[in-house]
Amino acid sequence: MLDSVLMKQIFVYLKPFDASKTDADEENYYLEREWRIVGDVQFSLQDITRILIPEKYGKNERIIT
Repeated sequence: MLDSVLMKQIFVYLKPFDASKTDADEENYYLEREWRIVGDVQFSLQDITRILIPEKYGKNERIIT
């Protein structure tokens, strides 16, 4: 039960840091700003004004719907 409480109430807000990753490592995204909340964020497509992604991902032929 303690493990369940820790996982659902504490650890979901933590991001472990792996110091062995270099700044160039694609898995090193620790400096990205994240906001975590409990619950859902409600929005519609009209609320979105921009989506910024690296150019190499923009050429991906998969379409996410």
